[in-house]
Amino acid sequence: MKNRIFMDVQEVFQIANNLDCYSNSQTIMIEKYRVQIKKLIDEMEGEAKCSFDIASKHIYLETIDAIRRMQAFSKIYRFTGEERLIIDKKAAESAKVEKRTHEKRESIIGTEKQNSVDHNDIDLPFEGPISLDKFDKTWSTGKVSLESYFNSFIPKNISNDELIKWLDDMTDDFVIPQEDIDDHKKQNLKEIDKVYTSGQYIENQYMWTNVKYGEMGVGLINGDGEVIAEYKEEFDMQYNGCGIIAIINAYHSLGIDLSNEEVAELIAEFEENGCVWGGKFGTSPIAIVEYYENNTPYLVQTTTTTNSKEIEAFSKGSDTFIVEVYNNADDINEGMHYVNIEKRKDENGNITYVVHNAGEFEDKNGNGYIEDDEYIEYDSLDKAIKAVGNDDNSQPIMIIGLSDAPITDAPEKEEKTC
Repeated sequence: MKNRIFMDVQEVFQIANNLDCYSNSQTIMIEKYRVQIKKLIDEMEGEAKCSFDIASKHIYLETIDAIRRMQAFSKIYRFTGEERLIIDKKAAESAKVEKRTHEKRESIIGTEKQNSVDHNDIDLPFEGPISLDKFDKTWSTGKVSLESYFNSFIPKNISNDELIKWLDDMTDDFVIPQEDIDDHKKQNLKEIDKVYTSGQYIENQYMWTNVKYGEMGVGLINGDGEVIAEYKEEFDMQYNGCGIIAIINAYHSLGIDLSNEEVAELIAEFEENGCVWGGKFGTSPIAIVEYYENNTPYLVQTTTTTNSKEIEAFSKGSDTFIVEVYNNADDINEGMHYVNIEKRKDENGNITYVVHNAGEFEDKNGNGYIEDDEYIEYDSLDKAIKAVGNDDNSQPIMIIGLSDAPITDAPEKEEKTC
């Protein structure tokens, strides 16, 4: 565990409190700005008025988005602190009276991360528990940047099980009104036909910009505590629809091809129960698992391990996979992504794995599109997962295995090639 950093529990909570205070102060600031700029715009006329109105709304929405990200990080830190206290009942007292030794902290983390075996160490120039003052001095001297530390904090310090639970908890934070779900479904039926071909893998998520998936209301709380949503931020499948696309592709790999109507219905179902923070952070992996368990006859198996040998053993028990990954295990800013990984047999009868909707292929024909003979086949599920982010540094969060029946080796059914 050399070079790994752990904060005391009270310091984790302190960061959460600081983020809350800062987000609250920034909320007050942006609301004052909105009121003042509205007065200014009301006094204007012509094209300038329209331009300033649009610009002010963009500034407001971008600021609210940044504030919500701070609130999300606060929840992560607070949740992490609470989990530490559960893991070790003595942590609450010991965090108050002494700095935890590196050996003590290491044993606690080892107990917590049984399901996520291969967590990477943080490669920074100091060891042991670190105080906020020490960390302030360290990044101010240029030894490590605040940005790089926070970018890697979630993948390196929060277990997959913790993250998955947090994502699922956040599906309840924003409820999309049923009338909006119905409106999206009606609009999506028209747009899906332009970007989706039933019977083929979806490899063109970048084109799904007009297919709606999720929304958040942005506004003020009045004196009675009622939310007044003045703006509505809508999301689309190009932005956050990789989970839905992975489900559709997994169906295809199992020999089931969804119609346009079924795709629109699938999106609506997850808008009702499965969008993380209204879709801002995509789809809950637990919601995907529950969808298959409640609506399909498939055998569903899951793992949150990052250990290569355990992934290899897990791969033998399913016909196809839906995997959520960190695109870059060292930088949360590169996001998370869902893919379907198809299980195939090559011409020699060997098992191979093909990633769908990751943009990874051999462009033999030079046309920029994936064709049947251009997929890259990997000889293990672990290698396929690592290649999702196109830099061999992706790390799995949850692997969902699907099969028609329990198996111990490759499926006997005919394998698809496209």
